[in-house]
Amino acid sequence: MDDKLNTTKKSRKNIPIIFMILGLAEVVVSAIILTVKFWGITDLGFQLTAHVIVGLLWIIQGIILAHKSLGNSVYIVIATILLLGTAYGLLTLHTMTDYIVKSGGYNSELTLEEFKEHATMTVTSKSLKDGRWDTAIAGEGIGNNEIPQLTFDKVSGAQFYVIYMLDESAGNWLHWKAFEINKTNIEKGEELPLENSSYAGPHPPIGSGNHKYVIYVYALKKRPDSGYLGEFYESGMDAAQYHEINLNIADGESGNVISYGYLEGYFSAD
Repeated sequence: MDDKLNTTKKSRKNIPIIFMILGLAEVVVSAIILTVKFWGITDLGFQLTAHVIVGLLWIIQGIILAHKSLGNSVYIVIATILLLGTAYGLLTLHTMTDYIVKSGGYNSELTLEEFKEHATMTVTSKSLKDGRWDTAIAGEGIGNNEIPQLTFDKVSGAQFYVIYMLDESAGNWLHWKAFEINKTNIEKGEELPLENSSYAGPHPPIGSGNHKYVIYVYALKKRPDSGYLGEFYESGMDAAQYHEINLNIADGESGNVISYGYLEGYFSAD
């Protein structure tokens, strides 16, 4: 009888340790993935951050459970928090894992240069001359912050088009995001609907030399499941990653991007 009692007491002592170990593992793994693989991806980053929080919750609960003076009511409260936190963690784990599997993971099978080689759309602009962007499209303080003139192929089966302008010399700094565009010719300085287009013209730091600004156009069948990713005023994903992780997944299936093309040129504030 005493042996059984001692065994039960030892098992109860091990519970807090198990909680803390599980929590630490979840925090470490989620933090590593968040930092190394999904940095800059808003929706997946949010879910991974949730896992870090849930992991910390496990650790805190383990520490609290290790305290000997707790009453039954406190144990009930802690158990409830644990169940809610775990349920949320499992929910985000499922949606995150499902998304990663369907999108083929974070890393595209193609390098950025290989991705460009597979482009099938022709994109042209009167705002690009001899490989250099017109000063008028540059950001305030340098130019007029006007969106560049843009013409691209009409793609059969495409419901609309998505446009990104990235500074590939500055970690894919986002300068233009326009989505659900239903025409294939855009005039310089044209005012697109604010809810569908945000533009911050090229504005490289003085003394930083030539920056390569690339405009990508994607022809989509429908709205992607994760919306349209990309945050201004920070570095982010490259064009291949926008394709693989974001735009190519709709209704849980890949193949939403029918075609894409790009146009690149240089600009300097020097």
